[in-house]
Amino acid sequence: MKPSFEYVSSLYRYDPDTGLIHHKTGKGRCRVGFVAGTRRGDGRWSIGLLGKKYYCHVIAWLLHYGEWPDGDIDHINGD
Repeated sequence: MKPSFEYVSSLYRYDPDTGLIHHKTGKGRCRVGFVAGTRRGDGRWSIGLLGKKYYCHVIAWLLHYGEWPDGDIDHINGD
């Protein structure tokens, strides 16, 4: 089961002007306001939530629209 919008939005904020996701809370290496996510070996960025990794562009969709996308989303050029 995917995390709820309420849960994710309590942890992160999305800036549509920059396309970046920032931490709202701080714990360990995560600091409030810092850019969230980890760069994967394939160059894509992901965020771990409840033991599962999600691409940052999918989290951005969730934070912007308030719901998980219906299907797969990705950038055509991979950026």
